[in-house]
Amino acid sequence: MSREKTGDGRAAADGRRARTDPRRGQSAPRVSVARGAALTGALPRASAPRWGAPLLTWALHREGWIDNHKRIERVHRQDGLAVRKRRRKKLTRPRAPHAPALAPNDRWSMEFLRDTLASGRVIRLFTVVDECTREGLQLTVDTSFPGVRVVLALNAIAAVRGYPKQVPL
Repeated sequence: MSREKTGDGRAAADGRRARTDPRRGQSAPRVSVARGAALTGALPRASAPRWGAPLLTWALHREGWIDNHKRIERVHRQDGLAVRKRRRKKLTRPRAPHAPALAPNDRWSMEFLRDTLASGRVIRLFTVVDECTREGLQLTVDTSFPGVRVVLALNAIAAVRGYPKQVPL
C-alpha cells in the first residue's frame, strides 16, 4: 500500500481520507497560488489603495483564513500585487544663492549647534554671525533655546549694532 501526504501533513493510506474523525470539523480555507484571485477580491482597492501584504494578512485573518503571513506575502508577490513605491517630491522652485553681503549689518546668519559633555549632558549653542565682516555677534551656551530666548538675544545685539536688513532662515 502506498502512502501519500495529505494537506495537513499526515500520511494516509490509499482510498482513505486522513480526516475521518467527525469531531475535527471542516478545515479553514487556505491561500494557494491557484487562489490568487481571492487575494485581489479581499483587497478594498478603491478605499485603501496602499494596502500591502501586512494589511492583506490582517483582512484575510478576519475572514477566517488560517495561513500565516509568509504564505500570504509569497502569493501576494507572485500575483504582482506589490504596493508601488512613492516618489520623492521635488522642490518646485529652484534654489537661488543669496546675494553677497556688501556692508556690515546687511545679513546676519543664525545657527544652532549641539554637543555632549563627558557626563552625557547635552548642551546647545546659539551663534549669530555678520556675513559681511564674518564677525561673531553672539555665542550663547545653554541646555535649551526656546523662541523667547532667541528673540531676546537678537534684540540685545540690535540694541548695540542696529537691526540687519536680512536674517535668512
